[in-house]
Parts: sequence; structure tokens; C-alpha cells
Amino acid sequence: MLAIILLALMGVLMAASFTALALTFKSENAMSPMVQFISGPLLLLSGIFLPLTLAPLWIQNVAKFNPIAYVINAMRALFYGNMSDPAVLRGVAVIVPLTLLALFWAARSYRRAVA
Repeated sequence: MLAIILLALMGVLMAASFTALALTFKSENAMSPMVQFISGPLLLLSGIFLPLTLAPLWIQNVAKFNPIAYVINAMRALFYGNMSDPAVLRGVAVIVPLTLLALFWAARSYRRAVA
């Protein structure tokens, strides 16, 4: 159940962030490449497709700055039934504040756009 909540929070984080960016750019032509520019590396460096332990050391070091990697590791531990894994706490500690910040950013961008 916690894995589904983490997944939902990750979806809210991405949606709120891209909504705020879209309201900032105000152009569909500028937004599309920006979404790909941001989401592509985030997904590739998150460990979704392959565990980061199989990646070279430099990729593992870069992935430490990717918040999605922490959520993926937490979800992976939860799906293995390992609720007490420290990765779960790290994933929750990363995704909750980032989601709240993204929601604040999106709400502020929306207020500015309609004002």
C-alpha cells in the first residue's frame, strides 16, 4: 500500500512541476522539449529500467542527486516485502517535501498566470 502512495506522490510531483513550468513558459512549443529534457534523464538515472548497482560508478554518483531514484529504491524494497529497509524512509523523506514544494510552486504559478 505504501508503494502505491509513493507512486501517487511521484505522479503528483511530476504533474505539479510540469504544470508550473507550462504556466511559466506559456508556449506549447517550448514546453514539449523541456519535458523531454527533464524527464528523460530523471527516468534513465532513477533505476527504473535497471538497478543502479549494475551501472558504472559515475552514473551511480550522479543518480544520488535524483529524487526519483530514492523513491524507486523505496518501492523496490516495499515490493520485496522489506518494510524496515532504510531505503523506504529515505524515499518517503525525499518525496513528501518535494511534492509539497511542487504543489506550492504550481499554485503560485497558477495564481500569477490568472492574475
